Amino acid sequence: MLNSILSQLYSRLSLDKYRSELAYWRLKHVLEGGRFRNDHFRRLMLGMAEETNDDFLKDKCVADFGCGPRGSLEWIRQPCQKLGLDVLAERYQTLFQQDIQSHAMDYIPTSETEIPLASASVDVLFSINALDHVKHLDIMAKEILRILKSGGLFIASVNLHQPPTPTEPWTLTQELMQALFLDSLDVQSSRTAVRGPKGDAYRYFFEPDRAKNQKPNYLWIKALKPAIVRTTCPAPAVVRA
Repeated sequence: MLNSILSQLYSRLSLDKYRSELAYWRLKHVLEGGRFRNDHFRRLMLGMAEETNDDFLKDKCVADFGCGPRGSLEWIRQPCQKLGLDVLAERYQTLFQQDIQSHAMDYIPTSETEIPLASASVDVLFSINALDHVKHLDIMAKEILRILKSGGLFIASVNLHQPPTPTEPWTLTQELMQALFLDSLDVQSSRTAVRGPKGDAYRYFFEPDRAKNQKPNYLWIKALKPAIVRTTCPAPAVVRA
């Protein structure tokens, strides 16, 4: 009886979370004139990766966990494959069909406990303000590490110290990120910054001498999964139900 009640409650909370997420994207879609903009991702993701161009992604399988419907990986020119991983990927394709079909990347639906890709199939995995959105962070952290190849890069931007909300149930800290991710990886860089002005939230990663000595709002991580980098680039096997 108790398990049934908990299951119903879990399902209701999931629906509320997804409705809130989709309402956010519907509003953004309207405010942006009926077509999502994604021109900011190149500067943002290159900044997170500490690179000046996308040569480091050539012939790589690149994924974005919690990608949203914007086409976040369109800017990458010569990858082996570009994968957008999101629990709402199927809904995005229904609600924003024209946008999704125009994006030069593949959208793959995940669940709250599984990423349907083969182990060791992704060379570079980005994630931007997505990890606090998942329900089971400990499980999804293991999934992210599982699909990342040996020698692969985990490049993430996370929001720190934010109170939980219906769509963001986790309050992330540097200590939690260390325990769930970084203890299993070789950290190449770890940077924090305070929130920038409206419309330019990540400004102080690009202007590091500004706004020092304040409690950080964001953490940028670049970390390597230990072992030898594979030189081949097979397409990752998508697990089908």
